[in-house]
Amino acid sequence: MGPVGEGTPLWYDPLKDGNCGDEQLLASRVQPIPRAGAILCEAAMTNDPELWRQGEEALAAAPAPGSCWEEETVSGLQRLVEFHRREPEAVPDLQVPAGTACPLVLDGLVSPLAPGVEGLEIPVSTCGGAPVFLQGNIEWVPPEGIRAVSVGTTSVPVQEGNGGLFFRAPPSDVVGHVPVSVSDADWSVGGQGYLVYEVPATACPAPPTAAPTPAS
Repeated sequence: MGPVGEGTPLWYDPLKDGNCGDEQLLASRVQPIPRAGAILCEAAMTNDPELWRQGEEALAAAPAPGSCWEEETVSGLQRLVEFHRREPEAVPDLQVPAGTACPLVLDGLVSPLAPGVEGLEIPVSTCGGAPVFLQGNIEWVPPEGIRAVSVGTTSVPVQEGNGGLFFRAPPSDVVGHVPVSVSDADWSVGGQGYLVYEVPATACPAPPTAAPTPAS
């Protein structure tokens, strides 16, 4: 079962980690999917045939998953049951796979230089330099796992600051919409936003010039 994120049910983390006796997991046994998970978790730890039987029955009777966490849980429990059927005497080695329980999506952009504007399109100056913050459930993953975005054909590094992940809009020679997507990350990130480049009212500031090298 994959890692957690925003909105994760309280029972998901202990079940993912194999903490079968966790209070939040046990308190959630009134719900069909965490109930099946709690029983099969204990069955995997003890290899008790009766618990395996009860867990399989509870999983078979559970309704269709209603969230990505439930989908991931059911998928993991089905793999566990299939393993036990193949190797009934073996105690499984439970591990957390790579990836995330819920698909990561870039679903918005926001910039302090465009107050009140929020969504998948945000205006920026063709001069570049505007800080643009990434929104979506990527805000809840380790920041070092998202390293760069593509702005058109330009790769721009992602930074962490002011409570979020952001990049600096690169300068542009043209006006209009330029797509933004996450291009370098530890996970697959869907979604796409746009920088809407606009010519500023005043000329762009001149880039800093290097100081002259002293004559020897």
